[in-house]
Amino acid sequence: MLDDLKVLKITRYQNGTALAGVNFSLGPVVVRGAKIFAKDGKRWLSMPGRIDQNGEWGDLVYFLDKNVRSLVESAVLQEFDASAAQSQQPAEV
Repeated sequence: MLDDLKVLKITRYQNGTALAGVNFSLGPVVVRGAKIFAKDGKRWLSMPGRIDQNGEWGDLVYFLDKNVRSLVESAVLQEFDASAAQSQQPAEV
């Protein structure tokens, strides 16, 4: 269903609840500034957002279909895990 999803860039963070920043494309749309968070053994993908005039966070990007949202999150987390495993392998000579 998400054949056109591509993870473009993963920027790993060293400390804190945020594990990485992620840019991805879904068809002709590019999402920049998503983040992977982890807390209490759970991980999730947070969409880019901003604080409104009342001091509340709101997503700038959101999915109307919760199933699509879940599929995107799973695919991005799999790519994050694969990139971590790849970076831990010894370099070939």
